Amino acid sequence: MRKALLGLFILASCYRLRGANLLHWGLSQAKPMVASWYGPKFAGRPTASGEIFDPRKLTAAHKTLPLGTKLIVYYPKTGKAVEVRVNDRGPYVPGRHLDLSEAAAEELGLKERGVDTVWVQLIDD
Repeated sequence: MRKALLGLFILASCYRLRGANLLHWGLSQAKPMVASWYGPKFAGRPTASGEIFDPRKLTAAHKTLPLGTKLIVYYPKTGKAVEVRVNDRGPYVPGRHLDLSEAAAEELGLKERGVDTVWVQLIDD
């Protein structure tokens, strides 16, 4: 598993995802987090950033990361990654670290499972 992740991080440093540099992905920088997703129930409500929540946008909620922080979220079970922007606070379920929008969960292949471990890397702009 460690070799597979290391290989991913090395390969990722050579590619771009939706215009975001995947530079310097390393095991020392990426962190595992338990992620879940939220969607239609919260659609149209204001987020902590003040914008209206749209489950079709690639966003996320985190308890402490600054609002506006961009992240690459990698789901090792599907080998997919997505860029999201933190625009809300949460999750408020013990043991969870990141709430993804429905669109982000779908792109990762996490929606059906609901909750699982992902690897998260902050993007330096």
